[in-house]
Amino acid sequence: MRRKYTQGRIGVTPFWSPYAIRNMCREFRYYTCGDNVEFGRMLSFVSSVKPTDANMITVANDIFDHSDVEGLMQIYHCSEDDVFVGIMNEIDKRVLRMYHVKDDRKEARHGAC
Repeated sequence: MRRKYTQGRIGVTPFWSPYAIRNMCREFRYYTCGDNVEFGRMLSFVSSVKPTDANMITVANDIFDHSDVEGLMQIYHCSEDDVFVGIMNEIDKRVLRMYHVKDDRKEARHGAC
């Protein structure tokens, strides 16, 4: 009989790459008002933390603060809020998720302690 793969048996590990974030900024003309030191600091942060919601918001705020928001609003005919949400959506698209099957034996051992 085949095993059933349920949500409880599947684990997920999200990760992101500073290179993907850098390419996103270039593609959408983000971070045009920051310097190389600030940009490097933001990319170092990306490489040092997991892509949690809080960390993604931190990066989005950094990108937003160093972008020509008024120019982006004119290009995309949208509001300031829409620019921020757009940055968040683009970051989220670049977060990769690796799935794995949890080891039942390991889970049982931890549960017994």
